[in-house]
Amino acid sequence: MSLKTNEFTVGLLATCIGLLVTTPTRADLVDYNNPGDLNTNFALNHDGAGNRYGEVNVGGIGNSGAVNSAGAIDAVHTTALYDQRNFSLAGSGNSVTLSQFVMRQNDAGFPFEFSFQQLGVLQTSNGRLGTNSGSDSYVSLRVMSDTNVNTGVFLQTEVRGSADTSRTQQNITNQSANLVAGNWYKFWASFENISPTQVLITGALEDWGADASSFQSTVLSLPISNSQSLVDLSGLSGNTVLGDTQVWGGWRGFNEGGAALFDNFSVVPEPTTLILMSIGGLMLLRRRRSA
Repeated sequence: MSLKTNEFTVGLLATCIGLLVTTPTRADLVDYNNPGDLNTNFALNHDGAGNRYGEVNVGGIGNSGAVNSAGAIDAVHTTALYDQRNFSLAGSGNSVTLSQFVMRQNDAGFPFEFSFQQLGVLQTSNGRLGTNSGSDSYVSLRVMSDTNVNTGVFLQTEVRGSADTSRTQQNITNQSANLVAGNWYKFWASFENISPTQVLITGALEDWGADASSFQSTVLSLPISNSQSLVDLSGLSGNTVLGDTQVWGGWRGFNEGGAALFDNFSVVPEPTTLILMSIGGLMLLRRRRSA
């Protein structure tokens, strides 16, 4: 009996380690292939002037459904906030990772910068990324259009406290590139609570080619080894997303910033709860078998 118990315990422990190493908690994916996917899964938060995103039946990855953005200047700054599930950044180690594919077109060549794609974690379900975003707090990573050439982009963090009247932005050193019109790019960003005043922001922009069938190269990146990935929020006013048990993932992108279509949004929370439950179950089982 002792041998069998030990073998079972070792096997269960290996499973728990496997969960820790390879299996995050459930990832939510929205592929925009079904009519209504955008409005069903996202709160389209704007300043009252109307939503700037719409669904298309074809043109997405594999010629599937996708989301496009309006062609006119997006003065209303619509944020698509995923409202089917909230997440937690309450404790150190909690994190949320978001990603989405974007088809590139050359940007509009305005003498100011727009987001090609921005991914962030927001404090309220009616919050928005960007200027005039009310009393909401957020942390985000974004790929910005370059005013010098209509193919150029660069990487930037952007954060805001609930009482701030402006955003705090930081351009990532040596992270600029030229993109290819017609190619799909996967952008992902991860936000981890390091301390009550520090968030770790990592991410990358990846080139997936004209049909998005395979990874081609990493175009821009903010790895954990880059000191700019650790962002200090102590200078922000009001509340921040850190320490909040209910935060929300969202995105925005601009036609004039070079975004033609959006596809395959995903959000993945950090698996702390699942791991603790698995290890807790293992310890309980061992106690029962030892009794």
